[in-house]
Amino acid sequence: MKTLIDVLEKLLLPAALGVLAWTANQASVRVSASQLELAKAQDARQARESQSAAQLKYLEIFYRDINSTDERSQLFALSLLTHLNPELGSSLADLVKTSPRSSKTVADRAASIKTGLDAFGSLSGFKIGIYWDQKNATLAAAARDIKGKIEGRNFPGVVQLYPRSQEFLLSLGASEQNEIRFEAGSEDEAADRLLALMNELTPDRRFVKRDVVNRTPKFMSLFLH
Repeated sequence: MKTLIDVLEKLLLPAALGVLAWTANQASVRVSASQLELAKAQDARQARESQSAAQLKYLEIFYRDINSTDERSQLFALSLLTHLNPELGSSLADLVKTSPRSSKTVADRAASIKTGLDAFGSLSGFKIGIYWDQKNATLAAAARDIKGKIEGRNFPGVVQLYPRSQEFLLSLGASEQNEIRFEAGSEDEAADRLLALMNELTPDRRFVKRDVVNRTPKFMSLFLH
């Protein structure tokens, strides 16, 4: 009997220790994953708070300049609407467009901004950078075509071309497909808008979303492959 007990101890004890070690490791993995999710949530919250503070400042400047008698100040005020919540920006543009105090130039600009805000929603006010291998003439033509099509939709933002060397592109992360790079948590809705737009404007060039960790507020990029 003693021999049997000794054998069982030699077999079961290591197995039990192995189970305990595995359980502890799994718990550690879950804790690490929870900490990572918490950190991401905190980053997203801080980004939203920073964006809200910026919008309040834009709104303050808008009301100051739109009530100016100087047309240039009024036009500058309208340009700030693309940095506001799209629904709010559209409503304010509509008020300026229909105001009897607005000159034709100001009213036309307000109408144009409203059209863009209504069409692009959360993507409004973003800068869209288009990256490709500068030695690839086919991609250069595609980049210019995409830029023209986006701007042709009255996009209330900026589209900029970034031809770059292969070494530079690899330093940003290799890509084997056409990508929309964005910040997860704070730019999800805008990235979805851009993806839908690319599917509509370039049906022959399939894009996928890829989240990045670097912080570039109100900036998303298209990587052409």
